[in-house]
Amino acid sequence: VTGTVAAPANPRIEGTAASRSAVTAGPATTRSIGLDSLGATIDTQYVNYSGGPVSGALNPVSAGVWIVDATSSAVRDSMFRGGRSPSCLGAYFGGALGGVIVQNIDAEACFGAPAGPASVNAIGTAFDACPMLSGLPGPAMSNSNSRGGAVSGANSIAIGVLVSNGCDASLTNVTATGYTAGA
Repeated sequence: VTGTVAAPANPRIEGTAASRSAVTAGPATTRSIGLDSLGATIDTQYVNYSGGPVSGALNPVSAGVWIVDATSSAVRDSMFRGGRSPSCLGAYFGGALGGVIVQNIDAEACFGAPAGPASVNAIGTAFDACPMLSGLPGPAMSNSNSRGGAVSGANSIAIGVLVSNGCDASLTNVTATGYTAGA
C-alpha cells in the first residue's frame, strides 16, 4: 500500500472476530513483510499478518507489518508475526504516527521453527523516529502483548517493545517480553 502523507490512501483491511483474515508473506532473500505500508492511513481489524523467513546477506528483515508515515491509523484486534530472519519484528511503526491507535494486538518477532535462519535482532513491536509534526497525540498502544522472540549468537538482542529516536509513544496495559525460549 503506497500513498502520500499529504493525501493518504485509507484502505480498510478486516476479518471478523469469528473468522480472522490472514495475510502471509513467503520466504525471501531481503524482506518478507505481511503488510508493508508507506504514507497510507491504515484501518485494520481481525487480521493475522505474518512475514516469512529471510536468509539474504544484505540487511535481511522479516515483519508482520511495516507501517511508515501512517497518521491517524487504527490497528486493532490483530496478530503480527515476523518470520525467522537475522532481523525480525512483529510490528514496525515509524515516521509520522500522530493519532495512531494500536489496540488489542499480539506481536511476536522471529516466529517459526528454529530451523530457519539464526535471529540476532528480535523486536516484538517498534515505534521508531516518529516526531510529532501533525499536532495529534503520539501513537498509543494498549491492551496488547509483544514478544521479542528467540535469538541466538553473540550480541543478540530481544526486545518486547522498543520506543526510540524521539518517538512519543504511550503504552497502557501492555505486556512486553524480550525473550521467548525455543531458539
